[in-house]
Amino acid sequence: MTSLRFLSGACAAVGRVLRRIGREGSGIAAMEFALIAPLLGLILFGVLDYGLVSARKMALANAARAGAQYAMIRRPIQGDVSAIRQAVLNAAPEPKIGAHDPQVTLFCECPNGTLVADCDPGSCPGTEILSFVDIVLIEQYPLMLSYPGFASPLTLGERVTVRLN
Repeated sequence: MTSLRFLSGACAAVGRVLRRIGREGSGIAAMEFALIAPLLGLILFGVLDYGLVSARKMALANAARAGAQYAMIRRPIQGDVSAIRQAVLNAAPEPKIGAHDPQVTLFCECPNGTLVADCDPGSCPGTEILSFVDIVLIEQYPLMLSYPGFASPLTLGERVTVRLN
């Protein structure tokens, strides 16, 4: 019961202060700004975070595309994809959490869609074997603030698959 009396007394004191400020008119703009500033700051940080995440995702996409472009120009010899991995790493932005580990996979299939083991040219009788390279780049990106509904860090990923012939 005493806590209710204290609470009602505190509310009455706040009410008296607000009425006095309202009558005098001075400081109203400062009080309104003090009430709105946290919300504006949260919106500003949200927009900034979104922009940084978008820029990071574009940088990962560019790195994966650089690896695909390298693979189209200098095709992997006997399944060696280490040069493609290095091209992706050279184009990738500096990592935020941990190092980039691009997954580069070379696979082949017949024109009818049947996968071919080890890209053996004799696996598709009478037709040319189709070879592809698949590049996957995944990164954990930390957000500046934690937002409801969004896990931090965010998992950003990019995948590029390109036909080599």
